[in-house]
Amino acid sequence: MTYNSGPFFLFIAIISYYVLLWLKKIILDSEEEDDQLTEGLSDYYNAIMDHDRANNIGQEKYFLEKCKMRTFTEG
Repeated sequence: MTYNSGPFFLFIAIISYYVLLWLKKIILDSEEEDDQLTEGLSDYYNAIMDHDRANNIGQEKYFLEKCKMRTFTEG
């Protein structure tokens, strides 16, 4: 052990941390869109209750009039 040992071990620890973050990102982001289970799911507006649907439509109209922006896509 010399006076350079401390900074060297710190350097190795920092490099190891970033390598582990990089590996975690690669492993977790490797899912493809097709991996998600979507069979049998209905559209959002068809799946929610009537009063929730009315609230969402009212909110959409408000944002469109006041802020000139959409929160949901058309369709």
